Amino acid sequence: MVAYFIDTDVCVALIRGLARVSRLPSPDKCALSAVTTGELWLGAEKSQQRDKQLRAVDAFIQFFSELSFDKLAARHYGEIRAHLERQRMPIGPLDQLIAAHARSLDATLITANIREFQRVPSLRCLSWKARTRL
Repeated sequence: MVAYFIDTDVCVALIRGLARVSRLPSPDKCALSAVTTGELWLGAEKSQQRDKQLRAVDAFIQFFSELSFDKLAARHYGEIRAHLERQRMPIGPLDQLIAAHARSLDATLITANIREFQRVPSLRCLSWKARTRL
């Protein structure tokens, strides 16, 4: 069972060594959305140290399950995007997908971007910034 989804910003901090995996609440219950891994691969591809970053991403994602975006996640995406548009409170398009994926699995999203993700109804978030102060 997946209890936590790790947002891209937290993954980047972990890959860069700015934070430790031991700070995650239950590393064995954490997973990555395929959307998140796509963002990580994009960042590595665009890096000036492409080969090094590709290896770092590859090594990092081996520690976690990667979950595919499915029909239920797609349904949650439609609900979330419509809600945010009605409220005129947009968040980034990939953040919408990550939020939908986490919410569809009833998982808590670990993120340093609490302010944006709190706009998503019924999405549980855990502040990475608060955890790094522990």
